[in-house]
Amino acid sequence: MGEDLAVLSVRPVDLKFAVPTFTKGAKVGQPPGLQEPSATTAFKQKMATQEAKQIYARRSQIAEFPHAWIKQRCGLRQFRCRGRVKVAMEATWACLSYNLTRWFGLKRTLQVQPA
Repeated sequence: MGEDLAVLSVRPVDLKFAVPTFTKGAKVGQPPGLQEPSATTAFKQKMATQEAKQIYARRSQIAEFPHAWIKQRCGLRQFRCRGRVKVAMEATWACLSYNLTRWFGLKRTLQVQPA
């Protein structure tokens, strides 16, 4: 076996590869000539309006708080079981616990206020 290795000869190999060129104003990570779909362009234009920015800012108050609450209070950063049905049940229990807690809190606030 050692004799076979001695017979091997080394010859130069010609390597060819593309060198990326950067043009002014080009987006990093986007291949040249690649265009965004029209739906993406329309969404970006819609989100550039002041009204859309205000609606999106409200999203963090409405949608993100329950997710943070479920992660913190229920400890649901990772599911404890496997399988789609079991995971769905675990998520349903977490959402139900948030909704019941929220409902009891709202009910308590309404009872405190004079009618």
